[in-house]
Amino acid sequence: MSLTLRGMAWDHPRGVGALRAISAAYREIQPDTVIEWDARPLSSFEDTPVSELAEKYDLMAIDHPFIGDSVASDAIVSYNSLLTTEQLADRETDAVGPSHQSYAWQGHQWGLGIDAAAQVAAYDPAELQDSEIPRTWSELSDFSKSHGPHRIVVPANPTHLWGTLLSLCELTAVSDGQTLGTGNRHPDGRPGWWPRQGIDSEVLAGALQRLRELMSLCTADSFELNPIQVLDAMSAATKDPQAGCLYSPYVFGYITYSQNRAGHRPLKFLPSPSHDGHPVGTLTGGVGLVISAASGQKRAAADFAAFATSAEVQSGSFTDAGGQPGRKSAWLSHNVNEFTHDFANATFPSVGLGFLRARFTGFPTFQKSFSHYLHTAIREQAATGAILDSFTQHWNRHVSQNS
Repeated sequence: MSLTLRGMAWDHPRGVGALRAISAAYREIQPDTVIEWDARPLSSFEDTPVSELAEKYDLMAIDHPFIGDSVASDAIVSYNSLLTTEQLADRETDAVGPSHQSYAWQGHQWGLGIDAAAQVAAYDPAELQDSEIPRTWSELSDFSKSHGPHRIVVPANPTHLWGTLLSLCELTAVSDGQTLGTGNRHPDGRPGWWPRQGIDSEVLAGALQRLRELMSLCTADSFELNPIQVLDAMSAATKDPQAGCLYSPYVFGYITYSQNRAGHRPLKFLPSPSHDGHPVGTLTGGVGLVISAASGQKRAAADFAAFATSAEVQSGSFTDAGGQPGRKSAWLSHNVNEFTHDFANATFPSVGLGFLRARFTGFPTFQKSFSHYLHTAIREQAATGAILDSFTQHWNRHVSQNS
């Protein structure tokens, strides 16, 4: 008797394309199991509550900040009762940075990290030499002066402006020599500058100053863009050689844009600028596979998730289909780097040092609400004090009162 599982991915070759490919490969060894994947746009992946999806899907590809809400609403099930201790330990010890840890919560593993990512820098090697790329914050300013701000772009729609602010919090903490910086993490992966009551006010104020400076160095179009739109514009084969965007200092790395594709020029990726040229941890993204509590096929769903995150699949068919592996052994493998202009090796310093966002109950609502406020505040040049006050108000309303 055949079994059909329904899955929800996100609409990109790195997302739904890779999952459909390995699902076809899975059917070759499990011919009675069919997995049908629907896809949603990036904006929905970043905002839609998992509890809504869990009513219709067995498997869901999600972002780690949704874990707290999903557990609190009983929308997903733990892998601890579905996979062996050895299987979970294998994925934990072979993870890229905190990609596996990001789906652990309250002593249980709620998702398997199928995909790892963090904010990095990207540039067009057809027009720039590696030696021209800014390694430090001061070099970034010099680059903007010499090439023009219209040639620098960052994804700065509300969600991604907020994400870049968080990466700049880490940079600020490290640059100021604070013990809250890289290497200082709470047990759940949050940085030292992000205690339970919200982000340290001095770090947040310094990061806001850097964010204002960053946006002044970039094209104003940045405020409307997400990472896919930024990388599409940078890699377009027909872009204006005099005006097209050359460089993005903060964008989530996408392995597909480092490959040779028809109608696109391949991009190169490397760590974002730091205070001294040494890589600093940035915001962790990536994707985890979770299982709906409403699914009638939890065991079958877990078996597929284990297959999808196995070392063999992660470094083979998953990457061949455009996937961006969550396994460290796959990330650093020759197969992954050979056809991607060394994408994974070049970005590993940032991804390996990445930090996690909060996963407290109410955090996704806070993130959506505050990111829209922040977007307007930065565009309208609101005072730093007003933004700090608003952050505290949003945090207390959505997180502190709900956890």
